[in-house]
Amino acid sequence: MFTSISDIINLQINSEKNYALKMAVALKWKECVGEDIALKTSVQAIRDGIIFASAANAVWTSHLTAMKKDIIDKLNSMIIPHKINDIRFKASYRSKKQEYKKEIKEIPQITAEERNVIKEKSSVIKDEKERLLFENIMEKDIIWQKEKLAGGGGFCPICGVVSARKGICFYCKIR
Repeated sequence: MFTSISDIINLQINSEKNYALKMAVALKWKECVGEDIALKTSVQAIRDGIIFASAANAVWTSHLTAMKKDIIDKLNSMIIPHKINDIRFKASYRSKKQEYKKEIKEIPQITAEERNVIKEKSSVIKDEKERLLFENIMEKDIIWQKEKLAGGGGFCPICGVVSARKGICFYCKIR
């Protein structure tokens, strides 16, 4: 089956928008829901304005479902250009964040080479505030990926995203 160049470009643009939205949500999630809830939950994927999140157990899932509207409103006020329409929680019966954070002895650091790559990629952004924000997001993403890998995660063989577990990521499973 042949795909047109415009379909491939649109797919790539949508993929980058979803990635940017996931990063924005991931960076604001703890601030939005609070530290206690953040330890019991994790954002697994975002698709078409819907956040797919896991919670420690069914009780947390029920509690968070009741809080869903407030969480959505708060997230939408924090990540202005994007629109979150819904959050779907599922019980995971264990907090992956707690598991891999216990296993990580120290917080990973950005290497000089990684910092240079970030600076090179951000050099095309003219506005200093936007450039610094982009660099901050990129640094946090690299640290986040290193934490996932240190906690036993791996790369999804389909999309290449770092996942909390080895094998196919949550998003590719529901696709």
